[in-house]
Amino acid sequence: SAGETQMRWTKQLLRYLAHDPEKGIILAPGSKLYLHGGSDADWGGDEISQKSTSGDYLSLGTLGVIVCSSKLQRKVADSSTCAETYAAHELVRKTIEVEGKLREMGFNVPLPVKLKQDNDSVIKMGKNPIAHAGSKHYRIPQAFIRGAVDDGLVEFEEVSSAGNPADLF
Repeated sequence: SAGETQMRWTKQLLRYLAHDPEKGIILAPGSKLYLHGGSDADWGGDEISQKSTSGDYLSLGTLGVIVCSSKLQRKVADSSTCAETYAAHELVRKTIEVEGKLREMGFNVPLPVKLKQDNDSVIKMGKNPIAHAGSKHYRIPQAFIRGAVDDGLVEFEEVSSAGNPADLF
């Protein structure tokens, strides 16, 4: 699947960063390697299917983007919050995977990982289990995000839509 391919590529890149710095990326001793990223979605952007497109990225310190994707969501979202939740859920999954791989390689990544988000409802539902009738069908992704926030792994930073780098996806 596309997700497995993305994670396989991520693992290869992280191994490269850890073991072959002489090839162009330098990891200096004592350098702080921190993850940061963002996600965004265009609600109903596909004119034929009315599905939304999710976009996300993860960067490693100032070295640049190490994971990014842009793909059509599998389900039709009936609100912008739903579409943004699906996008944020995918980013949190990738963050957990990448942080774990970095930890396995001996890098101490400061937590929580800061993730940019331009949807206020996604940020609020990531902190508080708000039960709205309209959000019933995407409660599981919300619960997954909230678990990562509660565990201190990720923290959402609110940005304007224009200030969200993931908007380009």
